[in-house]
Amino acid sequence: EERELFLRDIRKMHQFFIEAVAENRKLDIKTVEKLADGSTMLGKDAQGVGLIDETGDLEDVKRYLKDTLGVEPELCIYQ
Repeated sequence: EERELFLRDIRKMHQFFIEAVAENRKLDIKTVEKLADGSTMLGKDAQGVGLIDETGDLEDVKRYLKDTLGVEPELCIYQ
């Protein structure tokens, strides 16, 4: 009985996730439903199906933030 309650909530969260991705990435909900199977996806593959805009490394991110915000980003590493 408890397992079914957990599964019910997981299914709801999964549907909320699908709807949010579809809305925010401007993708058809059926497309996102097919992709949202719990598996991993490499960056280039995700880019190919519209889940991300581009791939890059830390230096790309720092450059993007500097160009977008007009300030030098400060990297903070917590250990």
